[in-house]
Amino acid sequence: MGIRQLVENLLIFAVFFALSSLCGSHSLFSKIDWLMIYVILISISYNIYQSAFAAVLAGVAYLYGQNMELLDLATFHYYANSMLAVMEFVFVGLMVSYTANMLREDARSVRQDLEMIKEEYEDLKDINEENVLIKNEYEQRLLTSKSGFPKLYDLISRLMVQEPDRILLEAMQVISELVRTDTVAVYHGQAGSPWLRLVGALSESSVMDGKSWNLSDSPKICDAVMRGELYQGEFGSGEPAIVMPIVCQDVPEAVVLIKKLPYECETLYHINLLKTMSLLLRDSMEKALRYEELSREEHYVKDTDILKPEAFRKQILLAGEKAEKCMAEYCVVELTYSGSLAETANVVRRTLRVTDCLGTNGEGKLFALLNNTGSGNLEHLQKRLLACGVEVTPVLDRPVAV
Repeated sequence: MGIRQLVENLLIFAVFFALSSLCGSHSLFSKIDWLMIYVILISISYNIYQSAFAAVLAGVAYLYGQNMELLDLATFHYYANSMLAVMEFVFVGLMVSYTANMLREDARSVRQDLEMIKEEYEDLKDINEENVLIKNEYEQRLLTSKSGFPKLYDLISRLMVQEPDRILLEAMQVISELVRTDTVAVYHGQAGSPWLRLVGALSESSVMDGKSWNLSDSPKICDAVMRGELYQGEFGSGEPAIVMPIVCQDVPEAVVLIKKLPYECETLYHINLLKTMSLLLRDSMEKALRYEELSREEHYVKDTDILKPEAFRKQILLAGEKAEKCMAEYCVVELTYSGSLAETANVVRRTLRVTDCLGTNGEGKLFALLNNTGSGNLEHLQKRLLACGVEVTPVLDRPVAV
């Protein structure tokens, strides 16, 4: 590259030196400084090294045209004009070359920025096209597929009930159908506490750390749950595939856990379906809780958390339904205490879990429905309540007959 530029420089110099020599006697063309044009042309077209070389060649040619003896240093002061002309060649050549290099560098930088912008534009264009395709596919599936609007319509009809526990039971089954997995579990949340209590699970492999789950062991999941956002676990990290909180009035009423997702369901379409479902669940739970609060006098004994016989019977029937579907075990116990029903409820409530409920048969007897606790796991509860003066007796006949 450098040799080629040097040869081109010499050839251009030869042309302009010839023009300068041939036009020296012409009345018009002799006034043109051909050597200066040569220096400027080389400075613009090539680098600063070729420009310096061109300035030297032009200076030698000029002195040659003035018949000056280069080695006769004693006569230099007689040819001050000639020496100034040589310095002019050098100065103009270097300045033009430096300016041209700066402009070329600026132009190269602008071209690079333009190319980067074009590449980013093409990338964004491709991403936008992919998003449009995904959106269109999502809309098409929602409109036509069996798991689209028909499934969501069925989901809404099954969730729009006025019982929070029924909503959670149906949610497990619907989610299992949507994403084709049996690793679904539901936990009950508490305001201001990272501890969750298991409500039900489709299989033993669905749960996290048994019947209680401490979210503080997983800060990222805990933060997402407290903010009410769906959490998608990182692949290969051992985290659950999906954690979907159901937040009502800033309180995580429940958390839906999907331990594993089939590979074919790890798509944007299925994630959007789950997000849609989380909104439906939240809306349903808020309405059910509001209805429960408004109808509290109808379902609870006045000024207590004790369910009336009919409401308590419904809770037992629901627990029996979950047991038949192997979602959660349960048992019903009779609580005997020397005080009134309200006093007994206040004593035992501190020991029972948030998923348990109290009820009466209308004859002054108090019972407790223990969700996710079998009759073979009562020993610990019996000891704790006995220390408080409350006797716990399992109901051996059909629980719904209470």
